[in-house]
Amino acid sequence: MIKNLNEYFSNDYEFYLDNIEYVHKKKTHVTSEYVLHCLDRLETKEISDEQLEVKVTRSLAFDPDDLYNLNVTFVAILSYNMDRKKELKELSSDLSKDLISDGQFFLSNIMSRISLLISDITASYGQPPIISPPVIASIK
Repeated sequence: MIKNLNEYFSNDYEFYLDNIEYVHKKKTHVTSEYVLHCLDRLETKEISDEQLEVKVTRSLAFDPDDLYNLNVTFVAILSYNMDRKKELKELSSDLSKDLISDGQFFLSNIMSRISLLISDITASYGQPPIISPPVIASIK
C-alpha cells in the first residue's frame, strides 16, 4: 500500500458528473421495514501516458427491492506527476485499492458531491432525504 498517494499526481484534477440513474420500483411487498444497501465502486483506467481516469459510483438499493434503485457516478481525471510515475507503477499492484485508502486528496470532493446529489434526489421522493456519508463506504 502506498502512502502519500497525492505526491504521485499533480494538484490539479478535472471532475464531472457522469451519470445518474434513478429507477422507481412498484411496491410488491407489504412491510414497514426496509434495509438500505449503500455500495461504492471505484474503477481506474489510464487514458493517456499522462492521465488516469477514476470513476466513482455510489449505488443505493433496498431490501425488499420495491422502492427504488439509485446510482450516481462521477469521473475524476488525475494527471500523473511524471517525475514519479515509474515509481508509482512499481509500488502499486492495485491502484484502485490504493486510491480508496489514500485518495482523499480528490475523493473527499467527489464523495461530498455524490452525497449531496443523493440527498437532493431522495428528498424528491416525498420522504426525508437519505444522507449518505461523504466518504467511500462498503466497496462493491
